[in-house]
Amino acid sequence: MLAPKIHSEAAPRQARSSGLTVALASATSNPSPATFDQEFLQELDNSKLLDRLKEILQLARANDRSDDRAIRLPEVLNTLGIGKSSWYQRLNARSPSFDPLAPQPFKLGNSERSPSLWWHSEIIAYLEIRAAASRNR
Repeated sequence: MLAPKIHSEAAPRQARSSGLTVALASATSNPSPATFDQEFLQELDNSKLLDRLKEILQLARANDRSDDRAIRLPEVLNTLGIGKSSWYQRLNARSPSFDPLAPQPFKLGNSERSPSLWWHSEIIAYLEIRAAASRNR
């Protein structure tokens, strides 16, 4: 992780993300680099900036389909390590187990009986987001 540069004589710099302002430095005080880094990390933790960066990363991965492949249900279940009913409960908006971050399937054809498929990269990104969320509890 790159540490932000501190300009002691410069005016305060601010980063804007979705209307959220995070103060990066103060023109009146000269904090030590360790104190500044700790305050900066605390501000990041309190803001929604990290969540937004995760969303952007997920979108970037989803949009890069150059080496992606479509996978069917058995491989999705094997990758996630859960059962079929558990997975479909996460996809069902009326279920108490509904997870809005779970990637939705698409049909291979026009028929109702066409197989459902998921993009492999979306399944991996979902798994990474769930793993990161469980580590941050």
